[in-house]
Amino acid sequence: MSHDTLKCDAPSLPYNRAERVASEVYQAIAESLLTEVADPRLKHARLARVVMTADLGIARLYFYLIEGNTPKNIQAADKALRRAAGFLKRIMNNTVQMKFTPDIEIYFEDIP
Repeated sequence: MSHDTLKCDAPSLPYNRAERVASEVYQAIAESLLTEVADPRLKHARLARVVMTADLGIARLYFYLIEGNTPKNIQAADKALRRAAGFLKRIMNNTVQMKFTPDIEIYFEDIP
């Protein structure tokens, strides 16, 4: 066997690590958003989903508003979430076991 055709016989894992970590991040942040965040601009904000990059370096957080889904309210909630980014990273660091805390990207989705 040549060096450039090495083969790994280890079985593939039955899950995608990025998906599993995204699920853990989702649970931690969604709960904290409801119980620990006091900013009134986030009163109607909910976490829709979390998507992790394959290298776990970036957590893409997708939010929506359950009420008052106007451009003005979305802009205010977006500003509040960006100010709370350090808090959200701390939640990830304290609840999800990873070597490095991923960077956060915040998006809003229009969910009817």
